[in-house]
Amino acid sequence: FPKPVQKPHPPIFFGGESDPALRRVADIGQGWMGAGMTPEEMLPRLARLDELLAENGRTRADVKIYVMPNVPGRDPDLFKRYEEIGVEQVIHAVGGRGLDEFKTRLDAMAKTAGIAA
Repeated sequence: FPKPVQKPHPPIFFGGESDPALRRVADIGQGWMGAGMTPEEMLPRLARLDELLAENGRTRADVKIYVMPNVPGRDPDLFKRYEEIGVEQVIHAVGGRGLDEFKTRLDAMAKTAGIAA
C-alpha cells in the first residue's frame, strides 16, 4: 500500500463517547471529536480520557479535543465554556436551503463567535 506523504502521518481522530472510543484515542489517536455534548456533559468523558491517556503514558496535551455540539442557538458563552474545559475547536454544521440562506446563517454564526465573515 502507498505510504502517507505527510510526515508525521495525518492525524488520527476518533469520535464517540464510549470507553472503547476513548481508549482508541488514548492508544493511537491524536484527537477526539465529541458530538452533541454540552461542556458539562463532556467533563466526565474528558476525565475518563485523561485516565486512559495516563495508562498509556500520555496526557491531554498529546491530543486535540474538538466538539460538534448540535445545540440550538449560538450562545457566545458556550464557546468560552468549551474553551475553559480544553476544547480546541468547536465545529458547527451550517445548513440552509440555497446559498442565500446558508450565507445568512454563516454570517450570524460568525457574528456570534466574534469573527468577521
